[in-house]
Amino acid sequence: MKLAQFLIAAALSLLSVTVNAQSSASVSNGASSQRLLREYATADNFRAFALQAKARPGEGGIFYANYVANLCGREYSVIAQRGNAAIAKHIDATGTIPSWQLAKIEYLPRRCSGFLAGEAHALVNELKRVSVTSDPLLAAEKDLRTAARSGGRDQIRSAMARAMEIDDPLLWTSQRLWDVVAQSDTEAKKSLGFYLGGVVYSEKDGLKHLEAYTALELGFCKPDLPCALDDELSIICAIGGACAQDRDAKAKSLYLDNGGSEEGWKKVLTLVAQVRTALATRNVAFFVR
Repeated sequence: MKLAQFLIAAALSLLSVTVNAQSSASVSNGASSQRLLREYATADNFRAFALQAKARPGEGGIFYANYVANLCGREYSVIAQRGNAAIAKHIDATGTIPSWQLAKIEYLPRRCSGFLAGEAHALVNELKRVSVTSDPLLAAEKDLRTAARSGGRDQIRSAMARAMEIDDPLLWTSQRLWDVVAQSDTEAKKSLGFYLGGVVYSEKDGLKHLEAYTALELGFCKPDLPCALDDELSIICAIGGACAQDRDAKAKSLYLDNGGSEEGWKKVLTLVAQVRTALATRNVAFFVR
């Protein structure tokens, strides 16, 4: 599992631009980015989406513009070269390539094509100068990271509750914010594991640890809405990595490739359902004891 995660992370980091929030912030309960989330899901022109999103900081628009600028600041010409080589190799081996795989490969380059050369990077730099306090999603992320570093359980619970109130899957998954929560538990830190539903899944637990990791990763996504796993998968497909039809298929493949079984996958899906129920009911105690 470690090797597979490392390879994915390395591939993404080599092709990415990052933006780091640099000021402290707080967020009001009830802040919502649902409208922007749905606009993002249907946007065919990411440049137009990002430019109008940044004018709506109170809805989370700075977060969304930043996220899109990071996606579109990648070297898609380099990605295309890798993708074309992977396609050619696949066709040589099988005689064809599934239409869904082609769609995955073309997905982000098409949506990012409206950006002029260097424009996405310029937008990233512009957004660095925007105060985190103006955007509820950036503020929630900053709050939760600060709380986790402090180790104060009440502070973590409070920050977790505010982030759950926003209820945005891109907030949770774009920088794996769920991981910050799951590893904030004192016992989980000591065992390099995760706290989830009253149980600490230590790294030494092997498959149980992988099951918890996978459940957290998928559980903080929503079935009918986009999350960062979808974009990561598109990039993996585009650079000739282990492509899959969707995030669930990708996660299951990784699980099975690392010693999991079909029976074990049922346990993962049960945990996923529990994570989603806890989020929907704002059950902070499921994630922070």
